[in-house]
Amino acid sequence: MKFAVAYTTEPVNECTITSVGDASSVAENADSIAAWITADSAAAAKVVMVNIRDFPVLVAEEDALKAGLAKYCAACTFDVIPVTLDDLGAGKVPQSVVSYLQENPDTNYVHYAFGGLPTGVTEALKTAGIEGVKQLGVDFSAPNLQEIIDGTHSVWTANPKAMGLALAFHAAVLDAAGVEYTDEREGAKLGRDFLIDSAEAAQAILDGGGLQVHKGPEGYLDQFKKLWAVG
Repeated sequence: MKFAVAYTTEPVNECTITSVGDASSVAENADSIAAWITADSAAAAKVVMVNIRDFPVLVAEEDALKAGLAKYCAACTFDVIPVTLDDLGAGKVPQSVVSYLQENPDTNYVHYAFGGLPTGVTEALKTAGIEGVKQLGVDFSAPNLQEIIDGTHSVWTANPKAMGLALAFHAAVLDAAGVEYTDEREGAKLGRDFLIDSAEAAQAILDGGGLQVHKGPEGYLDQFKKLWAVG
């Protein structure tokens, strides 16, 4: 049996036919965030990342963000607030962020490894009287978009998960038909992210159905259906 997988650092191998949202994908996204931070801060950013290091793909994101900042911004600094799934489930992340910023008041950017991590952080920052810190991250959820609209978050990458599933299904269709997926890496890149850094862009995605994930380019599924010969 072969598999089409997502969000893993494992490369495509004899057991897999495609890998969408893999380590190379999050690395590209983190690199884009690093470039955005460098430009936004005029190369004077002090960045801390909130991350759950139990997941290799999130460690890959952390490594890429650190490398991107080193590449684009020699004067920028980088640190990590390591948290766990238990911390997230227990609502402990906001206090972890507040405590770090109180101990490191020069920090001016907080990056989240994925959209669920900053839940409750904005209110905690307000309660603690912490200002002037920009919040951002990779792979938004709907609340992150609302915070961009509200002006409490600055930028998130958009991850078209629905399109990623379509790409995985496309790979499976080809494999079932005995057709070699020769452009697998190029296909996987079609589901890559882009930056959302304006209230208008965030609102447009929310208005497009209120989904927590960006669905992908308009009409892409119809094009896939033609390839699959289905109605």
